[in-house]
Amino acid sequence: MAHSGEFHSKMGKINFFKSWISAFELIVAILTVGMVSINCMKQGLHLFHLFFGGGH
Repeated sequence: MAHSGEFHSKMGKINFFKSWISAFELIVAILTVGMVSINCMKQGLHLFHLFFGGGH
């Protein structure tokens, strides 16, 4: 009985770390996508100003 309890506590810790790591990866992925999309928007605005605002 003591061995199975110890095993379950170890599994719980492993699952906790796995879920924490996956949450961290998700946050990193969201931040990366956000940064890329912001950079794309900045580039797009820059090109927009060059094409449509440069002539005036």
